[in-house]
Amino acid sequence: MKRTGLPRRALLIRYALFCVTAGALCSCDLLRDSPFTVAAWTPGSGYHSGPQQISVSLLFSGDPDMASVERNFSLAEDGVSVRGSFEWRGRLLVFHPLAPLEANRDYTIGVSAAASDFRGLSLDDAFSGSFTTRPPSSRPELVSMDPGPFGILSGEWGKVRLDFSQPPAPVSLRDHVSFSPSMSGVWDVEGNAAVFTPGMKWTTGQRYEIHISSSFAGTTGLSIGKDITSVFTAGADTVKPFLIAARALSEDGNLRDLAEEIPGNYTENANWESNTRLVLVFSEDVDTFSVRSALSVEGASTPVSETPPGMAGEMIFSLSGTPVWGSRFLFRLGPGVRDAAGNESENTRLFRIYADGPCSKPPSLVGMRLPMAPGKGAGEQELAVYTPGDLFADLPVQNGEGRFPYGTEVSEWVELYFDTAEGASIDPLSLMELFRVEAGGALSFSPRSVRLNGFSEAAPAPGWDQCERVEIRGVLVNSTGGGVVSFITGAGLRDSLGNRSEKAFRISLLK
Repeated sequence: MKRTGLPRRALLIRYALFCVTAGALCSCDLLRDSPFTVAAWTPGSGYHSGPQQISVSLLFSGDPDMASVERNFSLAEDGVSVRGSFEWRGRLLVFHPLAPLEANRDYTIGVSAAASDFRGLSLDDAFSGSFTTRPPSSRPELVSMDPGPFGILSGEWGKVRLDFSQPPAPVSLRDHVSFSPSMSGVWDVEGNAAVFTPGMKWTTGQRYEIHISSSFAGTTGLSIGKDITSVFTAGADTVKPFLIAARALSEDGNLRDLAEEIPGNYTENANWESNTRLVLVFSEDVDTFSVRSALSVEGASTPVSETPPGMAGEMIFSLSGTPVWGSRFLFRLGPGVRDAAGNESENTRLFRIYADGPCSKPPSLVGMRLPMAPGKGAGEQELAVYTPGDLFADLPVQNGEGRFPYGTEVSEWVELYFDTAEGASIDPLSLMELFRVEAGGALSFSPRSVRLNGFSEAAPAPGWDQCERVEIRGVLVNSTGGGVVSFITGAGLRDSLGNRSEKAFRISLLK
């Protein structure tokens, strides 16, 4: 009889291949018991001010293959790759750029789908996010002028230069910028700068006034919003430069004059924030290197110039490190500030600073509240309240129904109350990373989630209603043993404004 169909050997081979393939597919399904994704990231999309304080981080849903994630991570500034280093905090990846992020830039952050967790399973989907330090719209600002206020214009045919934060509108230069005495000439636009070429000689020794009206506009169409007037003198420069003003520049661009200390009169400038910068305004353009050499700080970190090298009538300085909140320090500007003609300043100027800005206050722990009968109904949970000063106070974690039966997992919540800076809230990722309970064999507590609202107990602890309130939910397992139970928040706790506590907080109780 004639045999039909595939030979017996071919059928066996096909069956074996089918079993191998089906096994592999089943194994993959078993391995991928939960998705591997980017669960959260900072700073989040949209506009962010204060680029130097921006934290770039990614929180993964599972334990990552660190090398794989780093290979497939990218951060781009206006399309150009940003170099930096990586720091791992468990599942949290923090990226530190080699240079601080800059204002007026667009950033994209990404992790390709090739990134994998510790088991080799790749991301379910590639991750991509974007944020910007570029304000949606802004008024033009006068950045600098040459000659500067009370400066000297060299040469009978010298040019006047105005540098703005955005390209000026040519028609605005013609209609809203004027000289007194009147001067004929032509304005040219060079990028963000306007350059005036005179049509007649300047009069040597004559004092000129340049006026920019509040209607002057840039290319965005918004006006400058305020009248600006400066004066300069045409002729040879024999005048020594001097400091007109020292000002505090806040993150939102507000300026305030700093009071100078004079002999016999101790003067202190309070409300200095951690991100406040120092602005020095001189009588004319000076050599920026000579200013950096003449400026020193006593009691804080080194001043860093944000003004490009060269000649400038105004310089901006930041501190290389964040001043300790509540500390005091001194800016000292010595002699030797040099102008273009080689004239040097003679006097020493002192400005004392008190770093107590309300927005820079680091978070500190005020106290803690937790229920001692979590299984009972509302109003019967026996809420216990403690402060860091309650050393070895009684913690009545007791066995029994509605309380904490020995060896049984009990859902428990712990409220922490913090004193924070104005408008700041606790960073939940930071708190989840730093909070722990040390109890030896007395009990164990495993944090599971952090809440900034929707609390288990509606009303806050009496007397702490003005504090920042955070709830940590977790699982507590009681044991028959006793001992010291410490609720600890490690050093480095951050708030939503970027303030960081250098201090660890501990409430140690006795079970």
